[in-house]
Amino acid sequence: MEKVREALRKLDPQATYVIGVSGGPDSMALLHLAVSMGLDVIVALVNYHKRVDSDLDYELVKAYAKSHGLRLAYLEVNEYTKENFQAQARTIRYRFFVETVHRYQAKGILLAHHADDCVETILMQKARHTRVPYLGIAPLSYYQGVPVYRPCLGVFKEDLAHYCEVEGVAYRIDSSNLENHYTRNYFRNVVLKKTGREEKERLLSWASVKNEQVQRQQDKLEALLASEVTSGFWRIDLSHDDKTLGELLDCFLRQDQRLDPRRISAALIREGVHMLRGKKNSQMDLPDGFQLKKQDGQVYVCLKTVKLSYAYQIDAPQELQTPYFSLQTRGQDREGIPVRMQDFPLTIRTIQPGDAMELSYGTKKVSRLFIDAKIPREKRQLWPIVCDCHGKILLVPKIAKNKDYLMEKATLFVVQ
Repeated sequence: MEKVREALRKLDPQATYVIGVSGGPDSMALLHLAVSMGLDVIVALVNYHKRVDSDLDYELVKAYAKSHGLRLAYLEVNEYTKENFQAQARTIRYRFFVETVHRYQAKGILLAHHADDCVETILMQKARHTRVPYLGIAPLSYYQGVPVYRPCLGVFKEDLAHYCEVEGVAYRIDSSNLENHYTRNYFRNVVLKKTGREEKERLLSWASVKNEQVQRQQDKLEALLASEVTSGFWRIDLSHDDKTLGELLDCFLRQDQRLDPRRISAALIREGVHMLRGKKNSQMDLPDGFQLKKQDGQVYVCLKTVKLSYAYQIDAPQELQTPYFSLQTRGQDREGIPVRMQDFPLTIRTIQPGDAMELSYGTKKVSRLFIDAKIPREKRQLWPIVCDCHGKILLVPKIAKNKDYLMEKATLFVVQ
């Protein structure tokens, strides 16, 4: 267990960590080691209620936490969608761990993935014949920006079980792991059983060499990318060939800790390269509600924009406060218009497709007015537009007024 202790010593001894515990020998061994070394840990357990005896796992973990004076964060799940259960369970589990990190202001998550898990992953990666950024399981990764540490990767499952038996640490066996319904269970119960310890160690050594080679190439890419990225904005150099551009895009996305690297596929990178070489301003969807946007030669990742809108009917001159603007009787001239009683009821709303305004020099689309005024895209969808009772646009505050409302003194102001 010295390799596990060595990994745990690298953690901040003054910090709090959330440790994912299932009640099995792997996580119970890690929990006991962390406690014996004096680390401040929050025990986090998810009960999926997929087995009739899953409550016994909870009772075992709760008893351990109570006997050692540990805080326990517990989540029960009873409903699922029709999609793959393993994928759902992982998402539920990791999100719960992240929520627990934030609740207790912890520094990261500890998980008990071990060398056998790493071998399983390598075998599955090889079976898929697809390019992966890392062979096996990384000792440190990030989920929604939270560091996830895996201190047990240097030891095998049998080592962790033996440690529990020697130390008298109780654990339970998850019977569902013995079923071969899921791909990982098949590799674990069929393929891995035919693989001896020496062969596993050779496979891990081979993967380590490959990972070092990939890391050297990654370091070169990161150095090149660093010369093109400032504060999260990548000023792309389209003179790169498609292969290099794809590698840089892959690196750029994986550096964003909000994204799940497991979901950055080769197909997504190909689509991204196509977008980068396309229109000057464009965007594409990324997993988990994010978008990759290209604007004026710069590329960045942001949350997917949710289309927002509003419409307020104003029946008479008045003062009004809304989350988006306020109606006032005083203000700057470019924020107001001289409203007439025949204009009511006014409507103050967000932009709609085809909106155009009559100006002193002709008719112009509101979308073009926004562009000419250099209004940022993220502000345009909530910018107030004032219309009369017939739907004619009278005012776009700070930007333009209808040609028939230029000469008189403004009496109603729309202030943002």
